[in-house]
Amino acid sequence: TVNELASGAFTTLQITASVMPPADLPDEYLNVAWIEHSDQYDPVTGNNRAEQGITPKLADLAVTAVCDTEPVVAGETWSYMLTVENLGPDDATEAVLEHLPSANIAQTQFSLDGGESWTEWTSPLQLGTMEVGASRDIHFVSVLHTSALHEASFLGRVYSEVYDPYQANNEAGCRVEVEALADLSIQKTVSDSIPIAGTRITYTITVHNAGPSDAERPIISDRFPDELRFISANHGGTKSGNYVTWYLDNLEVGDSI
Repeated sequence: TVNELASGAFTTLQITASVMPPADLPDEYLNVAWIEHSDQYDPVTGNNRAEQGITPKLADLAVTAVCDTEPVVAGETWSYMLTVENLGPDDATEAVLEHLPSANIAQTQFSLDGGESWTEWTSPLQLGTMEVGASRDIHFVSVLHTSALHEASFLGRVYSEVYDPYQANNEAGCRVEVEALADLSIQKTVSDSIPIAGTRITYTITVHNAGPSDAERPIISDRFPDELRFISANHGGTKSGNYVTWYLDNLEVGDSI
């Protein structure tokens, strides 16, 4: 309420407001003020109303994914690319790209120069201001865990401080089938190759996994000759007929047993 306003004087009234996201993309938000009442007669009413419009900034950011869809071996790399575009109508300030990998992706590197140089990924990536029509290609190389199974995936998500009127294109990603490939090797030695009959000897069998993937539940068999009498086997090895068999747990890349 303004109690009194002398002739020729003026007063300033202020409203502070937060700009809300538009519901149906209006051209402008129109704010109208008017003089509701005065005790004195106003001979000129044409200036008793004022309005001010604002047009909120809008920036439709879109992300698309291009991926290598050939099956990937666990422990090896998977390549893909995300493209971020600003479809307007305004510049997108403080644009950000998130990269959300599945749990079986061990590490990721990215390149902003088409693969000339690579940097360890730290999410999110600050893209800065993207002008209307601007486009950025971000190349990725991810290393899958050696124990990865079934499939790997990722999701890219883009946003900025400017309201995005169409958010359905703010996310994109891919899935890829994961295969396991484990190069197992075996070596066998004996404690005495020229033993005395009636004495004990020990055979040592070494199994090594050269990768690139972990070996799941490998089974090792040893044919036992009739001329030897079985006494025992470590790691749960059991004898059936002329065979000793081990049912092992997973053998990780680089491990031996």
